[in-house]
Amino acid sequence: DLSLGNPVIEPPEEFHQELSRWVNNPRAGMHRYMPNAGYPEVRAAVAEHLSSMTGIPFTQNEIVMTCGAAGGINVALKTIVEAGDEVIILAPYFVEYIYYIDNAQALPRIIPTDNQFAPDLKILEENVTSKTRAVLVNSPNNPTGAVYSHNTLKGIGELLSRKEVEYGREIFLISDEVYRRLVYDGVECPYMFQYHPRTIVTTSYSKDLALPGERIGYIAVNPQYEGRDELINGLVFCNRVLGFVNAPALMQHVVRELQDASVDIDEY
Repeated sequence: DLSLGNPVIEPPEEFHQELSRWVNNPRAGMHRYMPNAGYPEVRAAVAEHLSSMTGIPFTQNEIVMTCGAAGGINVALKTIVEAGDEVIILAPYFVEYIYYIDNAQALPRIIPTDNQFAPDLKILEENVTSKTRAVLVNSPNNPTGAVYSHNTLKGIGELLSRKEVEYGREIFLISDEVYRRLVYDGVECPYMFQYHPRTIVTTSYSKDLALPGERIGYIAVNPQYEGRDELINGLVFCNRVLGFVNAPALMQHVVRELQDASVDIDEY
């Protein structure tokens, strides 16, 4: 049970070095407001990293820096759902999800997983309705540790595409990926973007850099989604009006050069 996933190890040395570099060499304006989406150079660094990992050409225009993944999920839900919409979550699920959904005045639709804690595609299909606006997935999963396979994720993407045609509305796939780097024994954790054009990924540096208290993460929107510009505008607006305003300035500066850095995951 990963529970709230509070790392008990310290950040890697690269983090302390980068933090010291910024603290000991202050620059004019480094603590001021920036665009609500985050510093362009930081978003560009994230986009470059995602491009190299996924083979999909991201730009800074598909990235919004956030106050952690929790902030990112709240921003994403507020952007895409209307009151009364349903958001599907798979049980067992991270305990806060139902409250994030409630924050957006949507309704959680909770469905079980199979005996390996993987999504049951038949049950999922039966529960996607004309009110479904999003499916929220978490792989590697909290609390079970399950990693969803390529075939499972491909099946979810195909299912959502069929249901979009059936109901004549967009259905988003929101992927909470804070545990992406915490995989073991050669297990592959596929990137969601390849499975559904309306994919929104939320993540943070809380686990791989052991920085949960710093509240720094980002949202990445699938570049292959034709409505991405409008969606990004909505995400930036909601990031502002929900009161987050922008991700922490100092942490944005620090993580810019740490896209490939990580704690020793064996210590977990």
